[in-house]
Amino acid sequence: MRGTTEVSDEASVMGSMADEDAAALHGPIRRNLHLIAIVVAALVLGPALTRSLRSYRAVVLEVNVSNGESLLAFADNKPPAWMDVVHAKPGEIVEKELFTWSPEVSRVVDTDSSILGLYRRYVSVWSGVVRHIERPLTHSGAAIAIIDPDGHPGYSHGLSLDESGALRMPIWDDALAAEIAVGRRVQKVQGTWGPMVVAPPGGAE
Repeated sequence: MRGTTEVSDEASVMGSMADEDAAALHGPIRRNLHLIAIVVAALVLGPALTRSLRSYRAVVLEVNVSNGESLLAFADNKPPAWMDVVHAKPGEIVEKELFTWSPEVSRVVDTDSSILGLYRRYVSVWSGVVRHIERPLTHSGAAIAIIDPDGHPGYSHGLSLDESGALRMPIWDDALAAEIAVGRRVQKVQGTWGPMVVAPPGGAE
């Protein structure tokens, strides 16, 4: 009986200690329950709240039908980004207002000229051969490539034409500057921001 009593007392002590540990653990949890609830709510509602508070005006550059996203170029000079946009075609202006979930197609206004220019630049298609490269006029300026176009370029955003009909293209991109040279062919394809140097037929220089 004595042994049984000792075992019973020991179990009682251990149970009491376990209860105290549980109480010690639950105490801080109860005291900070409101903070925990706030953190959980932020994790759950944060993305939705951020989306609701976002506002922008942009032009649709490209539409990915498979995932329902559109590549947008924004009016406030933010980098282009893929966003959830419905019922908008490439070249259309969309606007998302504060406290709304999705943007809506908007009519074009005068202030949209800059982002419409980005769209035309993005979809432009042209190619040609570099005739001459002018040195920069200033230390921070860009060299100018004089390019004889293949036919009439579909659109050459930001490029002027000289008297002979050649394109005048500033060379700002370092990678392009390292490759471009007189006699080389450059090509601008749809869905890019600038041209690239392409090898002539047969790969000969």
